[in-house]
Amino acid sequence: MAGPVHGFARAIIVITTVSAAIMELIDTSIVNVALAQISGNLGATIEDTAWVITSYAIANVIIIPLTGFFRKLLVASDTILPPLSFSQSLPICAGNPEAC
Repeated sequence: MAGPVHGFARAIIVITTVSAAIMELIDTSIVNVALAQISGNLGATIEDTAWVITSYAIANVIIIPLTGFFRKLLVASDTILPPLSFSQSLPICAGNPEAC
């Protein structure tokens, strides 16, 4: 078991945690804003497509407690950068397909 984290390593941990929380907030906001477009494209009412927000929230409730397990299983320091950079590039590609 490692001791307390200080200095630069602590700052990196804080920045990573805050950026993950902000990305989740932005993702939820995007879904809320796009709900009318989703329902229009599917020909359904907003009430019918509200399951999108509910399923996103349920997925977060399931995944967040499992992150500690996955960290220990996958040794997160070696494997976190590629998936994080990939997931951050997806909204850019969705907003501007010509950029990807």
